[in-house]
Amino acid sequence: MKWHIQILSPNTHNTRSTSVLVFFPTTRYLFNCGEGTQRLSFENNVRVSKVSAVFLSRVDWESMGGLPGMLLTLADSGMKGISVNGGRNLTHALAAARHFILRSDMGLSVNEMLDTDASADFRDSNVHVVPVHAYPSSSAAADEEQACNSCESDSHNIRRQLVTRAFGHSKQPDISGPKSRLVAKKNKQQQQQQQMKKKGYYGNDDKCSGSAVEEHLQNLQKAEEEALEKKRAHSPEASGRNGMGKLGMLLPQTTPSSASLSFILEGPVVAGKFDLNAAVALGLPPGPLYSRLKSGESVVGPNGNTIHPSQCVGPPTPGSIVIIIDCPSVDYIESLIANPKFTPFLEEGAENKSRQSQLAIIVHGLGSGVSQDKRYQDWARRFPAHVHHVVSSPELVPDTNPFQRHLRVQAAIAAVDNNTFVLPQSSSASDLPLSSFMTGKNVHVAEHNAIYEIVPKFRIDLSTIPQLLSPEA
Repeated sequence: MKWHIQILSPNTHNTRSTSVLVFFPTTRYLFNCGEGTQRLSFENNVRVSKVSAVFLSRVDWESMGGLPGMLLTLADSGMKGISVNGGRNLTHALAAARHFILRSDMGLSVNEMLDTDASADFRDSNVHVVPVHAYPSSSAAADEEQACNSCESDSHNIRRQLVTRAFGHSKQPDISGPKSRLVAKKNKQQQQQQQMKKKGYYGNDDKCSGSAVEEHLQNLQKAEEEALEKKRAHSPEASGRNGMGKLGMLLPQTTPSSASLSFILEGPVVAGKFDLNAAVALGLPPGPLYSRLKSGESVVGPNGNTIHPSQCVGPPTPGSIVIIIDCPSVDYIESLIANPKFTPFLEEGAENKSRQSQLAIIVHGLGSGVSQDKRYQDWARRFPAHVHHVVSSPELVPDTNPFQRHLRVQAAIAAVDNNTFVLPQSSSASDLPLSSFMTGKNVHVAEHNAIYEIVPKFRIDLSTIPQLLSPEA
């Protein structure tokens, strides 16, 4: 199964989080959705309509500022059962946005990956994602976080109920592909039919008179008002007034979370190769028996002997691993590099060789100053030599303007009056060279839309990187 990752938005002085999209044939996984993520994907023709799960490094504006709009788009395209994963306060943030994103049939699933929960990971037929928590250097930060995780059960239940009322009961996403596309097509057809009705296109000339159209439009307006009133009656506030009292009306207060989540993503196991010569030597003729052996079944040959998959199918290959790191400031370095979940990739030993060979690439989402900190540099160099490093840091990524359509409009009106319409600032040069972080052929600066193919063979595709013009150009 082919799959790859794509950098949607690197970390610069203007954008404070790194957005990464993981592509599988029938679904997508989005890591961080900062403000402007959806706009960038549209401008660069990156399809996000198949996103079935979103992972947030932090519950703050930098990591999830674009999530409300993204959820609206996905819901209106027919996607259901989307999973949103992140740290503490994620449920609170989505409950707070319930007035803006009221999609009661969406079936949103919220997974708070708490440090105190050893099983707080994400798994489906394609990926297994494990969170890695990091905290500021203050020793009290982690203790306070764990205390909050264990003492908010009642308040958390209220938040979950509010999210359920706004988004519906959680569902399993359909990542098979065709069904999602059929749903989206059906919704689009219904919207087109509704637009045709509003315009008075009924197919019969006798119904297209001015009075008939006007009467029909009035009926449509009345139906829309009734539907809106019905939706309001089922809103969280109305339900609270009618059934839950104050518990349904008020969102409980919470305390900010300082946790930062990195993610270890493991892809699917690659099936072993079928040895045609071995199958022929065992007397198997070409046909459906080959497929059954590939799927792991034992078969009976023409001569009556039982043939097992191990006789003509090679051993499976463990899934490739991608690590997406979020280290927002130097205060998080000690906690991040000391986390034992990274140990199998760093320390020598026969028990760690398999995990180290699986690791293909690390995306370093770093805040200001982290890439130049010797502690982090020494830690990054400890990973195996074959691993590729994509560095997303404000000192190393140029402050180019990725919103080229907006830039062209702004430049046009600035030509009329440059005092009122000021050109946005940008720079095509980075503050520091990449070598100031790490040297080697496997070290790369994160660039907009750069693709890193993971399976079947690691390959870097830079042909998708847009030409970003400066305001002067």
